[in-house]
Amino acid sequence: MAVIPIYIPTYISDQNYNPSRVLPRLLFYNGQVECEGYWLQNELSQQFEQSTFPYFDNYNVVSGSFPTTDSKSLLFFNEQPAYGEKPTESLYSTYWSNYLNLLYNPRTRLINASTIIPLADYFEMELNDIVEFRGNYYHLRAINEYNLKNGACNIQLLGPILGDVIDAILNRTSTTTTTAAPTTSTSTTTSTSTSTTTSTSTSTSTSTTTTSTSTSTTTTTTAGPYYYTGLICGGGIVGNFYSDTNEGDNPGIVYAFSATAGNTNQCFDNVSRTITPNNNPILALFDTCFECNNQ
Repeated sequence: MAVIPIYIPTYISDQNYNPSRVLPRLLFYNGQVECEGYWLQNELSQQFEQSTFPYFDNYNVVSGSFPTTDSKSLLFFNEQPAYGEKPTESLYSTYWSNYLNLLYNPRTRLINASTIIPLADYFEMELNDIVEFRGNYYHLRAINEYNLKNGACNIQLLGPILGDVIDAILNRTSTTTTTAAPTTSTSTTTSTSTSTTTSTSTSTSTSTTTTSTSTSTTTTTTAGPYYYTGLICGGGIVGNFYSDTNEGDNPGIVYAFSATAGNTNQCFDNVSRTITPNNNPILALFDTCFECNNQ
């Protein structure tokens, strides 16, 4: 390797290339690199000659000693490096280009809507989630004024996400919706055996072939559990519970254990399915909150 001068990344503050002090500074550490000789002096005025220096840069080293086209970058606009090659990707192209292209596309719309999000689902949601709304996919930009009692809130959606970028987004963000349902597995086993016996004499030749086939079929059906969420009758506190049998999409009034209401059994209305697992079994079903509360 050729001996190189020491390189220290700097920032400029004006058109005259005066340096700028930036704190904190984020750089990749790429190990020790051979360089022109230089001297260090300690507090005892002892001097030590050095032939390597700690190589920090805006780009990391993937292979070899210096950046290449597939190196990562900490810059929004890549500059020609002191050593090696300029990376192809930047912070902008990796993390921001799809979003900003969507933001300023003439077809993009910013949707403000009111909705109800169950508390258990609210805790699981993140602002990089992709939301399906009326057959289109949108970025979830904000959840505002969330009501812990009944889940009412205002959301902000950005989109629709264009077809030429949705595949790339969904490949990085896996979005899965699961609804519990009975599963049936069927296994079929077939066995066939063949035996042949041949006897021969001067006057008689007999050939006998016997074939037997047996088939057995086993069907196994596995159900549940089925997860639900609802609001305490008259209280608005969210609770989650499950049933080993399918109670349908709207099972009515549910009587179940609630950890969110003093660890007691409670009556719930506005019950619907959820994908959030829990350990609270449904104890009974009723037609009205009055019947449930006066059982």
